[in-house]
Amino acid sequence: MDPRGVAQHSPPILILNAGLHYHHNLTMLQDITAAQLDLFANLPPSIRPRVFWRQTTAQHFPVSDGIFQSYRVTNKSVRQCAALAINETRNPRTSEANVYNRATDPIVLDSGHAKMLDVW
Repeated sequence: MDPRGVAQHSPPILILNAGLHYHHNLTMLQDITAAQLDLFANLPPSIRPRVFWRQTTAQHFPVSDGIFQSYRVTNKSVRQCAALAINETRNPRTSEANVYNRATDPIVLDSGHAKMLDVW
């Protein structure tokens, strides 16, 4: 511990995420994910942090796919979160509410240098 009582980590720990407020092109999200992971993987080992990837939580707005997009907002109720139907939470591989993790998980797992922090 340092004099302030803060635990020191060697190597430093870095937790990354992308997607929660993202509502654009999924290919761009995949590119952003890969760029974040590559940035730290390419650092010299002496300063490279230990990277963790935190999955994105469920998208759960009251529209068919659960994803908030301002252009689809026609009334105030769509701006508020809604409970997910039980069938939307059972299988993260098929749930529309998990669309961003389905786009980024393969990139994180294939990177070989980031540990996944599962949310689902």
